[in-house]
Amino acid sequence: MDMTKLPQLAILPDMVGRLLRLDFVDEVYLSGSLGRGQGDRYSDVDLQVAVTRNFSDFLSPAILAGLLGAPPLALKQINLGSHLWLHNMILADGTMLDLVCRTDIESADTGQWTRLDGREWPPVGLEIPKPSTAWAPQAATADEIAEAVELFWVTIHKHRRGLIRKQDLAIWTGIRYSICDLLRLQFIAATDRDPGSLMHMGIYALSGTSKWLENHADWNWKTVLDWSRDPDWPRTVSRLTHAGSKVCRELTATWTLPARLTELADRVSADWDQAVADDYHQPEG
Repeated sequence: MDMTKLPQLAILPDMVGRLLRLDFVDEVYLSGSLGRGQGDRYSDVDLQVAVTRNFSDFLSPAILAGLLGAPPLALKQINLGSHLWLHNMILADGTMLDLVCRTDIESADTGQWTRLDGREWPPVGLEIPKPSTAWAPQAATADEIAEAVELFWVTIHKHRRGLIRKQDLAIWTGIRYSICDLLRLQFIAATDRDPGSLMHMGIYALSGTSKWLENHADWNWKTVLDWSRDPDWPRTVSRLTHAGSKVCRELTATWTLPARLTELADRVSADWDQAVADDYHQPEG
C-alpha cells in the first residue's frame, strides 16, 4: 500500500512545517499504525511532538487553529503525566488527530515511528511496512484464567438484578461485558494464550482477536442477540450462561483451577435458571 495516498495524511506537510517553526518544538514523529507503515484510510493520525523542557501546558486553541488552518470541530485535552500532553481532535474533514506534546522523547520507544522533518514529502520509510507487535496474546497462567472465570460469573450473576428492575441500559452494558469476558475465555481455551480484557484493549489488538475468533470459535457470538426484533434479554443471558458453563468446564479440565470456581459456575447457573422460571418466559433452546 502506498501510505502517502491516504487522505488523512494530506494535513501533514503544512502542519509539520508549522510545528517545527515553533520555538519550543524540537522534533515531530508520526506514530501509531501510520507511523508503523500499516495504516489504512480509517486510521487516526498520531503525532508525537518533542518539546523543550520548559514546556508545561497544553497548546492553546489559537495555536492549534494556526497549525491546522482552522479550529478543530472537537478538542479534548488530557494530561497523561508530567511529561505528556494529549490533544485529541476531530478536524473539519473528519480526520481524527492525536497530537502528543512530550518532554521525555529521549526515553520514548521511537523504533516504529516515522520522523517528519517538514521538508521531504513523503518522509523516508513511510511506505515500508514495519514489523508489528500490535496483537500479541501472552501465555496464559492459571491465576489469570481463574480471575477471568470468576469475573465472567460475577457479571452474569448481576444480570438478574438488572432484568427484574427493568434497567435495560444497564443490562445492555453488562451483556457487552459478558460477551467480551466469554470471548476471552474461549480464546484461552483454544490457544492457552490470553489476549487480555477485550473491553480495554486497543483497536488493533481487538482486530486481531476478532479475526481469530471469527475463524476459530465454535460459538457464533454475533448471533447471541437477535437483531431482527427487540433484544430478548433473558434468552440472551441464558445463551451466555450455557456457553460460559461449557468453556469453563474445558478450562477446568485443562488447568488446575480452584474448586470454588466450579461451585460458583453451578450456583450462578442454577440461580439464573430459577430466575427465568420464576420471573421470565422460558427461553428457547
